Amino acid sequence: MGSEFKLPPELEKFRHLDEKQTSILLGVPVGTLRNWRGDPKRRGQGPPYLKFGRSVRYCLGDLLAFAKAHRIDLREDA
Repeated sequence: MGSEFKLPPELEKFRHLDEKQTSILLGVPVGTLRNWRGDPKRRGQGPPYLKFGRSVRYCLGDLLAFAKAHRIDLREDA
């Protein structure tokens, strides 16, 4: 990502989310997040993630950008 996403102070404590938190935020099952990371056919479909040993974390800014990129606005002219 080219520009750094600046979090509002009240969201700073959620800078890195685990799988369960990410699942709730995006509204997808944890299994879907795992498929996006592990299945070579689906790699690149999910949001970027961090790996610390066996722990997986997602940056809130990346998740918000991912959600925004997948937004479909039916009001836009085709």
